[in-house]
Amino acid sequence: MFDAVETYTPRMDLDALPGSELIREGLEDLRAGRETATALLVVIGAPRLRQIGIDVPPSSVPDRSIACTTLALTIPTPRTRDTTR
Repeated sequence: MFDAVETYTPRMDLDALPGSELIREGLEDLRAGRETATALLVVIGAPRLRQIGIDVPPSSVPDRSIACTTLALTIPTPRTRDTTR
């Protein structure tokens, strides 16, 4: 019944994951020590990514909830977007 559905298994290929481009970019940013939105997304998903065999480097963000808050603060809202155009 579920044969057509791909399941996530240990040592899964990164390209098979939804959002793999964002994950790859976030991993590169973490390795370079950059605290970007994509790096924060990887920090948030790090436990699950590690569980499926993806090596997630340590982050300067000590806690996933802090990463969530930081990420939320970086997303533009209607009030913070440039309205001078």
